[in-house]
Amino acid sequence: MATAIPEVNTWALKLAVGLLALAACAPAVADDPAAAKPAPPPEVLRDKKIAFEKPMGSWQPQATEEQKQQAAELVGRCLAAMGGAPEPAPGVRARIDKLIGDLGADEWLARENASRELVKIGRPALPALRAALGNRDAEIAARAREAVAAIEKAALQPLIDELKKMPMATHLTIQGQIDANREAWTKAGASAAAAEKAGRKDEAEQFRAAAKAAGERISALDSLYWLILPDARLQGLGLVK
Repeated sequence: MATAIPEVNTWALKLAVGLLALAACAPAVADDPAAAKPAPPPEVLRDKKIAFEKPMGSWQPQATEEQKQQAAELVGRCLAAMGGAPEPAPGVRARIDKLIGDLGADEWLARENASRELVKIGRPALPALRAALGNRDAEIAARAREAVAAIEKAALQPLIDELKKMPMATHLTIQGQIDANREAWTKAGASAAAAEKAGRKDEAEQFRAAAKAAGERISALDSLYWLILPDARLQGLGLVK
């Protein structure tokens, strides 16, 4: 007579195997500090006395108060240099006007020579070149823009080199001034509209002049930003190469 084989309780067997596996793994988890306590996210790193932060996805040194003050001074000097230009002598002015006309010459070599000569003249050519930015001839306007950028960069290069050494302070300074002037431009425009509606034409004209000045400062600050940190905005303002 055959002996009957008892039926195995499948659920109980699985439970026993699971408990044994858990017991085997428990000591390893307890002995492994990394497994027991995950490392904190690297939001802040410190190397010697220099603090680092992670702005917009890239590691960069924080700007110290001293750097911010120095950047503000250098930016102010840059804007002063960009704003004014010496008046050229009558003979030089006539030559500048002719060269600007040559920017739209039919021959490529003549256009290149005119661009080169205007850059050599330097800052005295800036007023006429800026006026040429709105020229109907697209070639003249484009070459005038390139000449203005080249002249300004050459004149500002020593200041730009200093500002490039502290990119975060430079970014914060210029962006802060852009934001302040944008707010001033908005308020002046709204005030001009309100004064015009109330019939105070002289007051409206003053507000429009203030709005124009704020807009010009924004444009100058934006140009300066691209001269100093040309790749920063393209890289998500990470301020790194």
